[in-house]
Amino acid sequence: PTGEPPTASPYPSPNPTTFSPTFDPSQLPSSAPFKPTLAPTETTSPSPAPSTIPTKSSSQQPTSSPSTGPSSIPNMTPTASPTSQPTDAPTTASPTFAPTASGVPSQAPTGIIDTILPCIQAVPGKDSNGSIIITVDIHYSNLDPDTRDYVDNCERDDDPHCPITDLTPLPSDWFGIYPCSARDPWPLASSPSFNFQPMAWAYTCYTGNCRRAENATSDTTIVFADDTAPLFGTEGYFHQPVSTLPPGCYTVLLNRIEGWSAPPYYNICAGNDFVIE
Repeated sequence: PTGEPPTASPYPSPNPTTFSPTFDPSQLPSSAPFKPTLAPTETTSPSPAPSTIPTKSSSQQPTSSPSTGPSSIPNMTPTASPTSQPTDAPTTASPTFAPTASGVPSQAPTGIIDTILPCIQAVPGKDSNGSIIITVDIHYSNLDPDTRDYVDNCERDDDPHCPITDLTPLPSDWFGIYPCSARDPWPLASSPSFNFQPMAWAYTCYTGNCRRAENATSDTTIVFADDTAPLFGTEGYFHQPVSTLPPGCYTVLLNRIEGWSAPPYYNICAGNDFVIE
């Protein structure tokens, strides 16, 4: 169906009703007329006058009664019902594209790394031979001087280098392993914290003496072990190999060689305590 209401047929009924006039126009008089008489004949009404009632009465109903409805009944439903599913099924993939593996940065962005990782952290362990090793993580490329955790171990009030204000990494920065007891060696004395040589230490570059190197190492992971550690940090009167550290509590510090020499050294940041069994 077109959606428009049906209209009456523009064509007349096939057998329309006809009405004849009172006298057939083709009818002729029966005989030639005579001369008129002086008086009209005795008729109830003049011959030429039309009758008041038509010769044939009209039918009470039209010849063809109108149909009660349109000739074609519209369908109750559309001719073609819509399909339940679209012709082309949608793709299962999301409209947006998931990031590829190459979009993931290989390391934390510069500027926020120190809000994610600690400045320095040490975890003890053992190698395949059962010898003690210490894994040290260092991240201080953008260390915040106001939020850093450090040891205030200034020995002299007139020392302009303590505490450190410029935390820009230097090639000569180094980390040391200390016993936890060095944090407060003499409670009743005025000696500052960690006023000792570390039991083992190395520069942040780890591979050797980097004190005068061109580039600093500010973000690294080091496996502190006897077979890889520089000898100057694990041998001598004050130091010893990592594998020989006695059981107990230890802590790790990130220090700087600047200003006055000998301990206590200028602390950049303090790490965690850990236990060697």
